[in-house]
Amino acid sequence: MRFASLVLSAAVCFTAVSAAPSQPKSKGCHSNAECLQQGKPVMKPKHLGSPTRRALPQVSSGPPVATSGLIEVTDSTGVNTLGYLSQTLTNDGAFTYSFSAAELVSFSADAIDPTSGLTLTLGTAPSIGYQYLAGSYGTGGTSILGDNGNYVVLTAADDTSTASSTPEGISTAFCGYTTCEAETGIWTFDPSTQELTAQWVNPAGDSLAAEIGFDPASSDLILSESTDAYNTAHGANVETVRFFLGNYA
Repeated sequence: MRFASLVLSAAVCFTAVSAAPSQPKSKGCHSNAECLQQGKPVMKPKHLGSPTRRALPQVSSGPPVATSGLIEVTDSTGVNTLGYLSQTLTNDGAFTYSFSAAELVSFSADAIDPTSGLTLTLGTAPSIGYQYLAGSYGTGGTSILGDNGNYVVLTAADDTSTASSTPEGISTAFCGYTTCEAETGIWTFDPSTQELTAQWVNPAGDSLAAEIGFDPASSDLILSESTDAYNTAHGANVETVRFFLGNYA
């Protein structure tokens, strides 16, 4: 009897345990909002590690790239556009600027780094065969010196000179389409700013950065070492201008 009662008691206990309702499993929260709804503390922030700087692509110089466009002429600040290098020369045989009949130029330059000693080829030659933008001497010879007002005129030439070399005998429009001392390989192009600057080489071989000037009296575009020195020497009112490569429209 005792054995039977023990078996019966065990069965009752087992039934009671089996019949007890199961407790729902605790669900983890996946956001701070869920944690607050469940009465649980908010989640601990995860450590994301130290920030890293994005690696910049490595660039290098490449082969020369054919480039063409209009020469946009601005004031000395490089902000205000005055016009574009014109296809039409002045009475002196010099280039000027305007907003009509703009001259298309072309050259080959590095696409990344500044390239110097460039010759600019004119898309529309002012006269047959005169298709290069050149600096041809004005008064005082071909030396540009800041204290004497010497200058060269920007004109059209029928041939090219050696890049970054001293003046050579070339026929230019400024010289009445006859041979005189001139240079064509004087231009530097900076692809990052699209600016074209001039580097003149004196007969003695010294090289200098030339300022581009516009003479409102003659409408000529000229090069000198100093626009101020030119104005002082000639009693002129030449304005410093800058060249940028503009889009061909």
